[in-house]
Amino acid sequence: MLINFTVPFCAGKQRPRFTKNHAYKSNDETLREEAIALAFEEAGGAAAPKGVPVSVLITAKKSSAKRADEPFVMKPDADNIAKLVLDALNGKAWHDDSQIVSLKVVKLDHSKNVDRIAVEIDWRD
Repeated sequence: MLINFTVPFCAGKQRPRFTKNHAYKSNDETLREEAIALAFEEAGGAAAPKGVPVSVLITAKKSSAKRADEPFVMKPDADNIAKLVLDALNGKAWHDDSQIVSLKVVKLDHSKNVDRIAVEIDWRD
Protein backbone atom coordinates (compact mmCIF):
# COMPACT_ATOMS: atom_id res chain seq x y z
CA MET A 1 0.00 0.00 0.00
CA LEU A 2 1.25 3.49 -0.83
CA ILE A 3 0.12 6.58 1.12
CA ASN A 4 1.20 10.15 0.31
CA PHE A 5 0.38 13.34 2.18
CA THR A 6 1.74 16.83 2.83
CA VAL A 7 1.67 19.22 5.77
CA PRO A 8 2.15 23.00 5.37
CA PHE A 9 5.20 23.47 7.59
CA CYS A 10 8.83 22.43 7.86
CA ALA A 11 9.84 21.64 11.42
CA GLY A 12 11.72 19.08 13.44
CA LYS A 13 11.28 17.47 16.82
CA GLN A 14 12.25 19.86 19.60
CA ARG A 15 14.18 19.04 22.73
CA PRO A 16 11.88 18.19 25.63
CA ARG A 17 11.10 20.90 28.17
CA PHE A 18 11.61 20.11 31.84
CA THR A 19 9.93 21.00 35.11
CA LYS A 20 11.02 19.79 38.53
CA ASN A 21 9.10 16.53 38.19
CA HIS A 22 8.86 15.62 34.52
CA ALA A 23 9.63 16.34 30.87
CA TYR A 24 7.01 17.61 28.44
CA LYS A 25 6.76 18.80 24.83
CA SER A 26 5.72 22.28 23.70
CA ASN A 27 2.21 23.11 22.53
CA ASP A 28 3.60 23.90 19.05
CA GLU A 29 5.10 20.44 18.77
CA THR A 30 1.86 18.80 19.92
CA LEU A 31 -0.06 20.75 17.28
CA ARG A 32 2.44 19.74 14.57
CA GLU A 33 2.18 16.06 15.51
CA GLU A 34 -1.62 16.30 15.44
CA ALA A 35 -1.50 17.99 12.01
CA ILE A 36 0.72 15.20 10.65
CA ALA A 37 -1.60 12.50 12.04
CA LEU A 38 -4.67 14.28 10.62
CA ALA A 39 -3.07 14.65 7.16
CA PHE A 40 -2.27 10.93 7.25
CA GLU A 41 -5.87 10.04 8.14
CA GLU A 42 -7.26 12.38 5.45
CA ALA A 43 -5.03 10.68 2.88
CA GLY A 44 -6.85 7.44 3.64
CA GLY A 45 -4.15 6.26 5.97
CA ALA A 46 -4.45 2.81 7.43
CA ALA A 47 -1.98 1.11 9.72
CA ALA A 48 0.43 -1.36 8.20
CA PRO A 49 -0.30 -4.83 9.57
CA LYS A 50 1.77 -5.84 12.56
CA GLY A 51 5.14 -7.28 11.53
CA VAL A 52 5.00 -5.94 7.94
CA PRO A 53 8.10 -3.95 6.84
CA VAL A 54 7.44 -0.25 6.19
CA SER A 55 9.41 2.25 4.06
CA VAL A 56 9.15 5.99 4.72
CA LEU A 57 10.32 8.84 2.46
CA ILE A 58 10.18 12.37 3.90
CA THR A 59 10.81 15.38 1.65
CA ALA A 60 11.10 18.67 3.52
CA LYS A 61 10.96 21.95 1.62
CA LYS A 62 12.01 25.19 3.25
CA SER A 63 11.40 28.58 1.66
CA SER A 64 14.60 30.31 0.66
CA ALA A 65 16.04 32.97 -1.61
CA LYS A 66 18.35 30.33 -3.12
CA ARG A 67 17.58 28.32 -6.22
CA ALA A 68 14.67 25.96 -5.84
CA ASP A 69 15.13 22.22 -5.33
CA GLU A 70 18.67 22.39 -3.99
CA PRO A 71 19.50 20.83 -0.61
CA PHE A 72 19.30 23.20 2.34
CA VAL A 73 21.88 22.94 5.08
CA MET A 74 20.16 24.86 7.85
CA LYS A 75 17.80 23.86 10.63
CA PRO A 76 15.71 21.84 11.11
CA ASP A 77 18.08 18.87 11.06
CA ALA A 78 17.03 15.89 8.94
CA ASP A 79 16.97 13.54 11.95
CA ASN A 80 14.69 15.88 13.90
CA ILE A 81 12.30 16.15 10.94
CA ALA A 82 12.17 12.34 10.84
CA LYS A 83 11.61 12.12 14.62
CA LEU A 84 8.65 14.53 14.43
CA VAL A 85 6.99 12.61 11.59
CA LEU A 86 7.68 9.14 12.99
CA ASP A 87 6.50 10.04 16.50
CA ALA A 88 3.30 11.55 15.09
CA LEU A 89 2.53 8.39 13.12
CA ASN A 90 3.59 5.73 15.63
CA GLY A 91 0.53 3.62 16.43
CA LYS A 92 -1.35 5.13 13.46
CA ALA A 93 0.59 4.27 10.28
CA TRP A 94 2.27 1.22 11.84
CA HIS A 95 1.89 -0.65 15.11
CA ASP A 96 5.45 0.00 16.23
CA ASP A 97 8.25 2.01 14.65
CA SER A 98 10.44 -1.11 14.72
CA GLN A 99 8.53 -2.01 11.51
CA ILE A 100 10.34 0.78 9.65
CA VAL A 101 13.07 -0.86 7.60
CA SER A 102 13.83 2.04 5.26
CA LEU A 103 13.85 5.75 6.09
CA LYS A 104 15.01 8.56 3.82
CA VAL A 105 14.85 12.29 4.55
CA VAL A 106 15.54 14.83 1.81
CA LYS A 107 15.79 18.55 2.61
CA LEU A 108 15.24 20.90 -0.35
CA ASP A 109 15.13 24.67 -0.77
CA HIS A 110 11.82 25.86 -2.10
CA SER A 111 11.59 29.09 -4.08
CA LYS A 112 8.00 29.88 -3.07
CA ASN A 113 7.26 31.29 0.35
CA VAL A 114 5.69 28.03 1.50
CA ASP A 115 7.29 25.47 3.79
CA ARG A 116 6.11 21.88 3.65
CA ILE A 117 6.84 18.29 4.54
CA ALA A 118 5.74 15.57 2.12
CA VAL A 119 5.55 12.01 3.42
CA GLU A 120 5.37 8.76 1.45
CA ILE A 121 4.68 5.52 3.33
CA ASP A 122 4.89 2.18 1.56
CA TRP A 123 4.40 -1.41 2.61
CA ARG A 124 3.53 -4.70 0.98
CA ASP A 125 1.03 -7.12 2.55
